[in-house]
Amino acid sequence: MSTLTSAPKDNVSIDCICVRPDFSERQVLDQVYLSKSEGVVGDRWKRITWIYLENGESDPRIQVSLTNFRILKFISKAQQAITLPGDNFVADIDLSEANMPVGQQLKLGEAIIEVSDVYNDACRKFALRYGVDVMEWIREPTYRHLRLRGIFAKIIKSGWVTKHDIIQKC
Repeated sequence: MSTLTSAPKDNVSIDCICVRPDFSERQVLDQVYLSKSEGVVGDRWKRITWIYLENGESDPRIQVSLTNFRILKFISKAQQAITLPGDNFVADIDLSEANMPVGQQLKLGEAIIEVSDVYNDACRKFALRYGVDVMEWIREPTYRHLRLRGIFAKIIKSGWVTKHDIIQKC
Protein backbone atom coordinates (compact mmCIF):
# COMPACT_ATOMS: atom_id res chain seq x y z
CA MET A 1 0.00 0.00 0.00
CA SER A 2 2.87 2.41 0.71
CA THR A 3 3.91 2.40 -2.94
CA LEU A 4 0.35 3.30 -3.91
CA THR A 5 0.12 6.11 -1.38
CA SER A 6 3.54 7.69 -1.95
CA ALA A 7 2.61 9.74 -5.02
CA PRO A 8 4.00 13.27 -5.27
CA LYS A 9 1.96 15.94 -3.48
CA ASP A 10 2.27 18.80 -5.99
CA ASN A 11 3.85 19.93 -9.29
CA VAL A 12 2.99 16.83 -11.29
CA SER A 13 2.66 16.40 -15.05
CA ILE A 14 -0.70 15.40 -16.55
CA ASP A 15 -0.29 11.91 -18.05
CA CYS A 16 -3.60 11.68 -19.88
CA ILE A 17 -6.56 13.84 -20.88
CA CYS A 18 -9.85 12.12 -21.65
CA VAL A 19 -13.41 13.17 -22.44
CA ARG A 20 -16.58 11.09 -22.52
CA PRO A 21 -18.69 12.32 -25.44
CA ASP A 22 -21.42 9.78 -24.60
CA PHE A 23 -21.95 6.64 -22.52
CA SER A 24 -19.09 4.13 -22.85
CA GLU A 25 -17.20 6.45 -25.22
CA ARG A 26 -13.71 7.74 -24.50
CA GLN A 27 -11.57 10.16 -26.47
CA VAL A 28 -7.97 10.70 -25.46
CA LEU A 29 -6.85 14.23 -26.30
CA ASP A 30 -3.64 16.26 -26.28
CA GLN A 31 -5.47 19.35 -25.01
CA VAL A 32 -8.88 20.36 -23.78
CA TYR A 33 -10.70 23.54 -22.81
CA LEU A 34 -12.18 23.82 -19.31
CA SER A 35 -15.18 26.14 -19.27
CA LYS A 36 -16.89 27.34 -16.08
CA SER A 37 -20.27 27.09 -17.82
CA GLU A 38 -19.74 24.10 -20.14
CA GLY A 39 -17.39 21.93 -18.08
CA VAL A 40 -14.69 19.96 -19.89
CA VAL A 41 -15.53 20.82 -23.50
CA GLY A 42 -16.32 17.64 -25.43
CA ASP A 43 -17.38 15.76 -22.29
CA ARG A 44 -21.01 14.77 -21.70
CA TRP A 45 -21.21 16.39 -18.22
CA LYS A 46 -23.28 19.36 -19.42
CA ARG A 47 -25.86 17.10 -21.14
CA ILE A 48 -25.79 13.89 -19.11
CA THR A 49 -24.59 13.46 -15.54
CA TRP A 50 -25.66 11.78 -12.32
CA ILE A 51 -26.11 14.81 -10.03
CA TYR A 52 -28.32 17.73 -10.98
CA LEU A 53 -29.14 21.01 -9.28
CA GLU A 54 -32.73 21.83 -8.30
CA ASN A 55 -33.09 23.90 -11.48
CA GLY A 56 -32.23 20.83 -13.61
CA GLU A 57 -28.72 21.92 -14.56
CA SER A 58 -25.70 19.64 -14.12
CA ASP A 59 -24.01 20.01 -10.74
CA PRO A 60 -20.74 21.95 -11.21
CA ARG A 61 -19.12 20.08 -8.29
CA ILE A 62 -18.56 17.15 -10.67
CA GLN A 63 -17.48 19.04 -13.80
CA VAL A 64 -13.98 17.58 -13.70
CA SER A 65 -12.65 14.21 -12.56
CA LEU A 66 -9.04 13.44 -11.74
CA THR A 67 -7.55 10.06 -10.88
CA ASN A 68 -4.14 8.86 -9.76
CA PHE A 69 -2.00 7.12 -12.40
CA ARG A 70 -0.36 4.63 -10.03
CA ILE A 71 -3.71 3.46 -8.64
CA LEU A 72 -5.03 3.10 -12.19
CA LYS A 73 -1.93 1.14 -13.17
CA PHE A 74 -2.29 -1.10 -10.11
CA ILE A 75 -5.95 -1.96 -10.70
CA SER A 76 -5.34 -2.48 -14.44
CA LYS A 77 -2.41 -4.89 -14.07
CA ALA A 78 -4.56 -8.02 -14.45
CA GLN A 79 -5.72 -6.67 -17.82
CA GLN A 80 -2.10 -6.22 -19.04
CA ALA A 81 -2.93 -2.67 -20.15
CA ILE A 82 -4.28 0.44 -18.51
CA THR A 83 -7.97 0.85 -19.15
CA LEU A 84 -9.25 4.41 -18.86
CA PRO A 85 -12.14 4.74 -16.43
CA GLY A 86 -13.24 7.99 -18.07
CA ASP A 87 -11.65 10.51 -15.73
CA ASN A 88 -10.78 13.75 -17.48
CA PHE A 89 -7.25 13.84 -16.08
CA VAL A 90 -4.83 11.15 -15.02
CA ALA A 91 -1.68 12.12 -13.12
CA ASP A 92 0.63 10.61 -10.53
CA ILE A 93 -0.49 12.87 -7.69
CA ASP A 94 -1.60 12.29 -4.10
CA LEU A 95 -5.37 12.86 -4.07
CA SER A 96 -5.84 12.04 -0.39
CA GLU A 97 -7.96 14.25 1.85
CA ALA A 98 -4.80 15.25 3.72
CA ASN A 99 -3.12 16.53 0.54
CA MET A 100 -6.20 17.70 -1.40
CA PRO A 101 -8.82 18.85 1.11
CA VAL A 102 -12.23 20.00 -0.10
CA GLY A 103 -11.77 23.53 -1.43
CA GLN A 104 -8.13 23.03 -2.48
CA GLN A 105 -7.56 24.85 -5.75
CA LEU A 106 -5.35 23.40 -8.46
CA LYS A 107 -3.89 25.08 -11.53
CA LEU A 108 -3.95 22.92 -14.65
CA GLY A 109 -2.51 24.77 -17.63
CA GLU A 110 -4.48 28.04 -17.89
CA ALA A 111 -7.41 26.71 -15.83
CA ILE A 112 -8.07 26.52 -12.09
CA ILE A 113 -10.25 23.86 -10.51
CA GLU A 114 -11.42 23.36 -6.92
CA VAL A 115 -11.66 19.99 -5.13
CA SER A 116 -15.31 19.11 -4.51
CA ASP A 117 -17.06 17.68 -1.49
CA VAL A 118 -18.62 14.96 -3.68
CA TYR A 119 -16.88 11.68 -2.88
CA ASN A 120 -15.96 9.43 -5.81
CA ASP A 121 -16.70 5.89 -4.67
CA ALA A 122 -16.79 4.23 -8.11
CA CYS A 123 -19.86 3.31 -10.10
CA ARG A 124 -21.35 0.19 -11.62
CA LYS A 125 -19.45 0.74 -14.87
CA PHE A 126 -16.22 0.97 -12.89
CA ALA A 127 -17.00 -2.41 -11.28
CA LEU A 128 -17.65 -3.92 -14.72
CA ARG A 129 -14.35 -2.57 -16.02
CA TYR A 130 -12.10 -3.46 -13.07
CA GLY A 131 -14.09 -5.98 -11.05
CA VAL A 132 -16.36 -5.90 -8.02
CA ASP A 133 -13.44 -6.75 -5.71
CA VAL A 134 -11.61 -3.59 -6.86
CA MET A 135 -14.71 -1.47 -6.32
CA GLU A 136 -15.15 -2.94 -2.82
CA TRP A 137 -11.48 -2.22 -2.05
CA ILE A 138 -11.91 1.39 -3.15
CA ARG A 139 -15.07 1.72 -1.04
CA GLU A 140 -13.43 0.20 2.06
CA PRO A 141 -14.00 2.73 4.90
CA THR A 142 -10.39 2.24 6.04
CA TYR A 143 -9.15 3.72 2.75
CA ARG A 144 -11.84 6.36 2.14
CA HIS A 145 -9.51 9.23 3.15
CA LEU A 146 -7.05 8.16 0.43
CA ARG A 147 -9.61 8.75 -2.35
CA LEU A 148 -8.32 5.77 -4.30
CA ARG A 149 -10.94 6.27 -7.03
CA GLY A 150 -9.99 9.92 -7.52
CA ILE A 151 -11.62 13.28 -6.98
CA PHE A 152 -14.25 15.52 -8.51
CA ALA A 153 -13.70 19.23 -8.98
CA LYS A 154 -15.46 22.37 -10.13
CA ILE A 155 -13.97 24.81 -12.63
CA ILE A 156 -13.08 28.15 -11.03
CA LYS A 157 -11.21 29.70 -13.98
CA SER A 158 -11.69 28.66 -17.60
CA GLY A 159 -8.68 27.88 -19.77
CA TRP A 160 -6.77 25.46 -21.96
CA VAL A 161 -5.09 22.39 -20.47
CA THR A 162 -2.51 20.41 -22.43
CA LYS A 163 -1.11 16.94 -21.81
CA HIS A 164 2.07 17.24 -19.71
CA ASP A 165 0.99 20.58 -18.20
CA ILE A 166 1.91 20.71 -14.53
CA ILE A 167 -0.75 20.40 -11.82
CA GLN A 168 0.05 22.90 -9.08
CA LYS A 169 -1.70 23.68 -5.82
CA CYS A 170 -2.84 27.32 -5.63
